[in-house]
Amino acid sequence: MSNVDKLLSEPQRNWEKRTGATSEEINHLIEEVKIELPTEILELLRFSNGGFGDLVCPPRLLRLYSCDEIIAAYKEEWLKEDFLGFLFIGSNAGLESIAIDYRETKPYPVVMIDRIAGPKSAKVISPDCKAFVAAIGLPYNKTR
Repeated sequence: MSNVDKLLSEPQRNWEKRTGATSEEINHLIEEVKIELPTEILELLRFSNGGFGDLVCPPRLLRLYSCDEIIAAYKEEWLKEDFLGFLFIGSNAGLESIAIDYRETKPYPVVMIDRIAGPKSAKVISPDCKAFVAAIGLPYNKTR
């Protein structure tokens, strides 16, 4: 059992888990995006290939994309042009998208971003992917 498995299986976490990604799905994701994916994101996808639940930080909810959805977003031409340096990994099931910001140096921050407003709307919601995964499944905390 990985750290992500243990963390998101805690009873106080509100997370609608999907079947975890297979090794083939993870390898396909790695091949397609050609970006060094943080270990925590790969572990998250192995645990739950997509899913939905609370998020302790803005935007309060997380609809995690599956490997296939991450690849599809990565291949969208307008996203490549307008959002160079971002890898979209989810949304709040509304207007806000969640992405890893590869414009920064490691560890890569996770941002909330409005695709209509553009890259300037990116707001850091987590300093890195490890902290982001730790924020999944817990109710929103306004003081954070």
